[in-house]
Amino acid sequence: MSTATAARDRRRSTPAARARRRRPRRRLAPVWWLAGGLVTVAFVVAVIVGGGSDDSTTDVEQTRTVHISGTALPAYSVDGADAAVGLAIPAVEGSSFDGSPVSLAGC
Repeated sequence: MSTATAARDRRRSTPAARARRRRPRRRLAPVWWLAGGLVTVAFVVAVIVGGGSDDSTTDVEQTRTVHISGTALPAYSVDGADAAVGLAIPAVEGSSFDGSPVSLAGC
C-alpha cells in the first residue's frame, strides 16, 4: 500500500467520516412540496376570486326615517313591579331597506 492510499484510508475512517456515510441525507418528500404548492395556488386563487370591487350596483338606503306616535311607556324601576306591563307600545312606522313599509302598531 502506498503512502497516499494509507493517508486516504485514514481520512475516510475518522469518526466524522463514518457518521456521514451512515447518516442518510434528509430530503423533503416530493409529496410535501406538492402539498405546499397546492396550498399556495389555492391561496392565490382565493385572493383573486374573493377580491370583489367596491362598485355598488344598487342604490340601497342603509337608514330610513322612523315615525313614533302614541303615549310613551312609563320608565322602568328596579325597585318594584314594572308599571309598563300590559300597556300598549307606541306605534312605530318606517321602511325596510327596499322601501317597503314596516309597522309595529297595536302590539
